[in-house]
Parts: sequence; structure tokens; C-alpha cells
Amino acid sequence: GCTNCPSMSRLIKTYQQEHPGEIIPLAFHTNYEIPDPMAIAVSDTYHSYFKLSGYPNGVLNFRSHSSFGAASNLEAMILEEKTDYPSTCGVALDTYYDSEARKAEVVMKVTSSTPSKYKYHIYLVEDGIEYMQAGVTGQYVHDNVVRYASAPDVKGTNMNDQKPFVPGAEVQTLKR
Repeated sequence: GCTNCPSMSRLIKTYQQEHPGEIIPLAFHTNYEIPDPMAIAVSDTYHSYFKLSGYPNGVLNFRSHSSFGAASNLEAMILEEKTDYPSTCGVALDTYYDSEARKAEVVMKVTSSTPSKYKYHIYLVEDGIEYMQAGVTGQYVHDNVVRYASAPDVKGTNMNDQKPFVPGAEVQTLKR
């Protein structure tokens, strides 16, 4: 229902077009002023955890200090985030979907260059949902809508039995 959501969506889409493959946007809908059929229970948990003060609002890499709004310089924020927190691991995903059983399987392989502990989140995201949007005439197309989150909270699921990764060794996790 937020009239500013389309401008945030445009900001993110523009960044994705200019920097393909750099970000994976997730849109957590909430029941703000009216019930939203795209809202899921964990959305309120995220809003509360990051102490977001309004809508739309975004957070980079799940760091509370990296929140941004539709008028933010997203490119500068992402550059700062990449400089302050360089990548230390590589991630590969294999996904399988059994449409008859309506079951998904995700195999995640992670290789780290540092002896760090890691957690993961797996989200089911849907694009192309046509639904009303405040400030838009007719139906609006919602993309990046989180429909399912594998962890019940923001902190995610531990990998490697909470032990630090051995640099260069691959760790595999299966989630159904």
C-alpha cells in the first residue's frame, strides 16, 4: 500500500540493469495500513529487527547500519559495503523442483578463503504478481516478492555444525 514502493522498485531495477548479477533484491511485504496478501509472518520480524522506520526501506547484507530508502544513492552504498566487507566465500546453488510433489530441494556449496563461521538463508521469491498498488492506476506488477523464508528469524541457519570453515574446503548443505 505504500505509494513510494514503485520508486524504490525502479531504483533497484535500474541498479540491476547497470550492474547485472551484483544484488539479489528481496521484497518483504507487510500488512501496513491494509492487509497485503503477499505478506508473510517473518516480514514483521525483519522490520522489527532492523528497526525500520517506514516504507519502503532496504538493508544491504543484513547489516542494520546499511539501511536505505528510495532516495538513497544505492550505488555509493553498495560500493562502500563491498569495500568494508569484501567477499570471503564462494557460493554455488543447485535447485530442483518436483512439480508433482510440489517440493523443492536446494543444494548449497560454499568454499571460504577465511576460517569463518557462516549462516545461510534460502528464500522463495516470485516475480510478476499483478496486484493493486497505492499511487498506481490499474494493476501493478510486483517483483522480488518473498513468499517463503527457510529460517524463522533474521539470523539464518548455521552451516558446518557452527565450526569455522577450513580455507579452500567445500562445505555442502541440503535444504528441502
